Amino acid sequence: MSDWDKVTVLNKRPARASDLRTKQAVNNAMKSGVPIETTKKFNAATNKHAGPSVSAVKLDQETEDFHHSHVSMDVSKLISVQRQKIGMTQKELATKICEKPQVVNEYEAGKAIPNQQILAKMERALGVKLRGKDKGLPLVPKSEEDRKEIWQRIMIRFNCNGQFTIDTLLASSTVGELKSIIWSVTEIHPDNCKLMIGYPPKEIFLVDDEQLIKEIIPNRRETLIMDEQSSSSNNCENFKPSAAAKNVQPFNSSDETRLIRRMERIEVPANNSCLFVSVHFCLTGEIQEKCPRLRNLIAETVRSDPITYNEGFLGKSNNDYQNWIRNEDHWGGGIELSILSSYYEIEIVAVDTQNERFNRFGEDKNYARRIFLIFDGIHYDPLVVHSNDMDNPIQTNFSSNDFEVIEMALDVARKAKAKHQYTDLNQMYLKCNQCNRLFDQNQARKHASSTGHINFSELNDKK
Repeated sequence: MSDWDKVTVLNKRPARASDLRTKQAVNNAMKSGVPIETTKKFNAATNKHAGPSVSAVKLDQETEDFHHSHVSMDVSKLISVQRQKIGMTQKELATKICEKPQVVNEYEAGKAIPNQQILAKMERALGVKLRGKDKGLPLVPKSEEDRKEIWQRIMIRFNCNGQFTIDTLLASSTVGELKSIIWSVTEIHPDNCKLMIGYPPKEIFLVDDEQLIKEIIPNRRETLIMDEQSSSSNNCENFKPSAAAKNVQPFNSSDETRLIRRMERIEVPANNSCLFVSVHFCLTGEIQEKCPRLRNLIAETVRSDPITYNEGFLGKSNNDYQNWIRNEDHWGGGIELSILSSYYEIEIVAVDTQNERFNRFGEDKNYARRIFLIFDGIHYDPLVVHSNDMDNPIQTNFSSNDFEVIEMALDVARKAKAKHQYTDLNQMYLKCNQCNRLFDQNQARKHASSTGHINFSELNDKK
């Protein structure tokens, strides 16, 4: 074999990068098990220059401060003002809308990022619009879908400003929601009014804010009458003296040079409701026979708080007490005075004639006003002050800073005791006129409870 048949390879050209990117080279490498790495270059095969994109440059050069928008200050102020207007704390509002108190705090401080679901819940709880062009107005549904969920439509009538209709109440709406709507529209708190529904009008009591409205107002369309003139302690100074008060003898005109005041007892009927009639007279200046309104108010208050008003406190079950106090043949006492004092936010002082002692209800609450009753052992009468002040000749409630009337009330009790105008229960016997048996006070109470006999007469000695 000649030299021409031999081939000698001196050097092999290394594969170029472009050769390795061919489809054939990739397939050969995959067949031989060689690992393959694929990288896609940014802006590859384009004529764009290297470096950041134009958009990125613009963003880097932007000087505006980008951030999430927060609740506007007018909405924050509206939430705070409306919450305080209906007497609700931040914690209570948070509980009502099922959020944390911090959420309410952030909304009122203007730090919260608006959440439409939370704003909607706040609108329902506060009874006012927080969004849109109707911001600040009473909450009213706009869409037909909202109207399909409406449970009740209540027309509110009140003395001075006419009437309006509430058509936003759902089946789950509570007394608290109704009261907040009424207050936001009329600027009159329902607690200071006499509320009546139906025909003839029947009074209702909005005591428990958590109670469903439909439990008190069962009709789906109803008219609610608000009588602001019956608003107890807030308007109790502006009353017209009743016939009973006018029986007090006036002062002589010669006394007009100086203010003279004299405390008098106003006798009310001994009809087993003297306590309620006396309190009502002190609050309104009017004598009302039996006064069932106060009995119903007390019953509703007890019903709304069974924890406080339990069997140990009332001496009977909560339900039994409600039926008992509504019975006009039953007397009232300390429990009833404490409830009325709390409801009307006024101190009630019952002057004990026999012991010359004050029994004060609501003394620890620092109420601005107080009223006086005189108690002779079995009967209550209101105490009033008659003066030569022509603008206020008969006064039935007094400032808590008026210490002169305290001594005047005690003086009335002393004079009544000197005339023996009281009943000593320890030396008094009661005769049951239905079975002609004699009892002391405790025995008579047990006898009445077991037999239902209520017709008793007093005897000073046992014969």
